[in-house]
Amino acid sequence: MLPKILIVNGLPASGKTTLAKQISKDLEIPVIFKDQIKEDLFDSLNLEPSRDLSKKLGLKAFRVMFEELDQKLSQNQSLILEANFKPEFDDQNFKNILCKYPHHLFQINCIADPKILFERFKTRSLKKRHPVHCDSENLQEWENFFKKNMFQPLNLQSKIINLYTDDFSKINPNQILDFIRQ
Repeated sequence: MLPKILIVNGLPASGKTTLAKQISKDLEIPVIFKDQIKEDLFDSLNLEPSRDLSKKLGLKAFRVMFEELDQKLSQNQSLILEANFKPEFDDQNFKNILCKYPHHLFQINCIADPKILFERFKTRSLKKRHPVHCDSENLQEWENFFKKNMFQPLNLQSKIINLYTDDFSKINPNQILDFIRQ
């Protein structure tokens, strides 16, 4: 049986982490979260948080994710990757790895209204966010980000489902699982 690679993608605060955790639990497929790697790296360094450090650790986290993807596929294992991937940075990294191994690739794109995303982002930034993200110190920058940036899916040969996450109560988890099980 070919391994399944699930890319859970979307802008910040679009519900990627919540969705990836549920899919991982339901399908018993391990998941790696970019932000968890970033936070673990920061915690191991014992440094003061800064926006510059946050960006550098974010880039390193992506490299770790791609290394993990390569390793899992080389062992014929399925994996879920959760992050805010961008075509201009990540398409080629995925293609360089995926071309080496047989697999089934799925993209689950979390899409929501920019105003809703910013409100969610602001709420989580002011409450429980790990200090490495420095989000609450840059809310104006992030508000501008959400106004200017639309979600861009990756340009990969895959099965794709677009989930509109404005209202999580309207998402049918069985529809997502059926999509992956096909």
